[in-house]
Amino acid sequence: MPHELFWSLDDYQRLLSDPEPAVRDWAADQIAEQYPRQAARVLAPCLIGISDNVSMVAARVISTTHQPEFEPFLLEALPNLRGMALRWALEALGKLRSPAGLAYLLKETPAEVLKYSSLDQYHKSLGVIEALGYYPDEPARRFLWKAFESYTRSDSVSAELIASLLYFPETDAIPRIAARLPRLRLEADLAGTNAIHGIARACDVFILYDYLIYDLPENGLEALGNLFDWLDADPPVGDKLVYQFSRKNWRRISFLLPALLQEIESQAAEKGEDWSDLAGLAGAEQESYRWRKTLAFHWLQELAQKPGRWEAMRDEVSCLALALYGQFVTILPEPEISAELSPGQRKARLFEHLSQPSWQVMPTVIDQIVALGAQAIPGLVAIIQKPAGYWSLSRAMKALARIAWDFPQAAELALPVVLGELSEDAGDEICETAAEIMQAVGPAAVPIAVKSLERENSTYQIYVTGTLADIPAEASFRALLAYCQRHPDDRFAVESLGFMCHPRALPFLRRLYLQKPEAWLAEACFLTACSNKIDDPLLPEWRTQFEESQQFAANLFDEWSGKRIRAEDQPSNVGQGEAADRAPAEQSPPEEQPPQKRSRRSRRKKK
Repeated sequence: MPHELFWSLDDYQRLLSDPEPAVRDWAADQIAEQYPRQAARVLAPCLIGISDNVSMVAARVISTTHQPEFEPFLLEALPNLRGMALRWALEALGKLRSPAGLAYLLKETPAEVLKYSSLDQYHKSLGVIEALGYYPDEPARRFLWKAFESYTRSDSVSAELIASLLYFPETDAIPRIAARLPRLRLEADLAGTNAIHGIARACDVFILYDYLIYDLPENGLEALGNLFDWLDADPPVGDKLVYQFSRKNWRRISFLLPALLQEIESQAAEKGEDWSDLAGLAGAEQESYRWRKTLAFHWLQELAQKPGRWEAMRDEVSCLALALYGQFVTILPEPEISAELSPGQRKARLFEHLSQPSWQVMPTVIDQIVALGAQAIPGLVAIIQKPAGYWSLSRAMKALARIAWDFPQAAELALPVVLGELSEDAGDEICETAAEIMQAVGPAAVPIAVKSLERENSTYQIYVTGTLADIPAEASFRALLAYCQRHPDDRFAVESLGFMCHPRALPFLRRLYLQKPEAWLAEACFLTACSNKIDDPLLPEWRTQFEESQQFAANLFDEWSGKRIRAEDQPSNVGQGEAADRAPAEQSPPEEQPPQKRSRRSRRKKK
C-alpha cells in the first residue's frame, strides 16, 4: 500500500536534486529499479546535467520504451553524453527509426565513426552502428556496408556491424559478409569477441553458440549430447554425423559442415518446407520465425560450400554450425491463431505453445500472454507448478513478472508457488525473475517472503533479503533489520539493508562500522546519513572512505579502458589473402568486463 512506503517516487525525484552526487546516483538507481513503468518519463529530463551515472540510467530506461515522445530529450542530450550513457541513448534513438534520428546518426562518415582512441569514442562507434541497424533505409544500409568492408579487425565492432547488417536481410548479404570473414584479423582481442559472434546473434543462436564454444573442441560427441541436453530435446541425428563427431581428430574433418547441411536439407524436404527465398524476406525483422530459419540455413550453406576457406576458424565455425543445426531440429511451428478462433481457443493455443519444453518457440508468445493481463495468471501458475522443462518454467516466470507490475494484487496469489522456485538448482535467471515478481507485488509480498527466511536455504536467503531492500516499506525494513541483527556476518543482507537508506538503520550500521571499519560499511553509513540529512560525527570519515573507494574503482576502470583501446587500436598484420592460410586461432576468452558497481539485481551466491 502507498502509505506503507518510507521512500516514494516523489521522494526519489526530490533527491535527484540533492547536493550530494552519491545521493543523486542512488535515487536514479532506485527509480529505475522500483518504478520501471514510470522511470523513463521521470528520468528523461535528467539525461544531462546531473551526473554520468544518472545519464546512463536515464538513457538505459528510455531505450526500453520505443516511445517517440522521448526523441527531443535524446537529440538535445546526445552532444553532451559520453561512455555507456551515449551508447544507450544512440540505441534508443535508433529504435525510434525517425528521420531526425537517421540524420543525426549519419552526421559522420564510416571512417570517422570507426576511428576511436578513447573508451568514449569506442562506445559512440558501437552505439552508432547498433542504432543504424534498426533502419531499413538505403543510406543506413550503405553506411554499414562501407564500414564493414573497410574494417579489418575481428572484434566487438565487427560483430556489431554484422548483426546490424543482418537485422534487415538483403539478397546478397550472406555471400558478401561470408567472403570477407576470412580476411578479418583472427587474433582474439581483449574482449574475446569476434565477427562470428555477429552471425550467431543475428541468427538468434548466441546462447547456444556461447555454450558450445568452449566445450566442443575438446570432445565433439560429448558436446553434441550437451547441446541437445541444453535444448531439452532429442532430435534425429544421422549416424554419419555422429561418427564424424566421435572421431579422434574431429577438427580436421572437412565434411562436418556439409554433413550438417545435408541433415537440415533432408528434414526440410520431409516437411515440405522451402527455406531458400532470402530475397522474399527483404524487410522482415528478426522477430520473424521464417526470417531466422532462412538466414541460418543460408549461413550454413555458405559455410559448407568451401570448407577449406574456413580452416583458420574451424573450431568457431563448427560451433556456429552445430548451434544452427540445434535451432533447426528443435524449432516449433507457430501456433495457428486466426481471427476465427474464439478468445478461449486462442488463449489455449498460446499457453500450449508457451509450455513447450524447447527453447525455440514463437518469439512473441510471451508478449501475447502478457497482453491477456490478470486472466493469464492462473494458467501461468499451473505451468510453474508443473513445468515441462527449464524453458517452459523460464517463459512462464517472465510472463508473470511482467504482468505483476500492472496487476500486483492478482499476482500476490502466485507468490507461494513462485517462492518455491528459489533454490540453487533453479539457476540465476529463474531466481532473478522470482525476485522481480516479489518486488512487483510490493509490500504485500513481505509477510509471505519472510515467513520462511530462517530456513536452511542460502539461495532463498540471498534473494529474499536482496528483494526486501527493493521494497521500501516499513514491514520489509523491519524484517530485514531483524534478520541482519541475528546475522550480522551476512554481508549481502547488511549491504542490502544499507541500500534501503532507512534512517533507523544507521545506528545498527554505525555499530558494525565501529567494530570493523570497512569501506563497504562506510558507503552504507554515508548514503544513509546523507539521504536523510543526518549529521553524524563520523560523516567526514565515511565520506573520505567512500570517495577513496570510488576513486579506486575509477582508476581500475581507466586502466581497463586503456588496455582495451590499445588492444583494439593496433593495426591488422594479416594481409588481405593471408587469413585462410593461418594456423587455427586459439579459443577466445570470455569477454572481460570493466570494474563496476554491483547491480542491485545481482544476488551473488554465498561462499
